[in-house]
Amino acid sequence: MMAEEVKIWACENETELVLLDDLDEAIEGIISEGLPHTKVVYSKEKAIEIFRSHGMTEEEAWDHFEYNTLRSSPYMGDAAPVFMET
Repeated sequence: MMAEEVKIWACENETELVLLDDLDEAIEGIISEGLPHTKVVYSKEKAIEIFRSHGMTEEEAWDHFEYNTLRSSPYMGDAAPVFMET
C-alpha cells in the first residue's frame, strides 16, 4: 500500500492517520480492528533498508530508527503509526 492510497483511504473513512516522512516504501497497510484509533503499519526492516539507502550503516540505521522514529511516537498522538517485524 502506498502513501497516496493511505491518504485516500483516510479521507474516505474520515480518519486521521500519521504518515512518516521518507518511509512510504515501508508502509505495509492500515490496522483498525481492535484498536481505539486506526493506525498506519510500517515494516521495521523496510524502514531500516530505507535509512541504509541514505548512507547509514546498519548500526546507525537502527539507532536512528529507535531514537528518532520510535521515541517520537508518543508525540504523534493517538494516530501514531505502529511498526511490525516482516
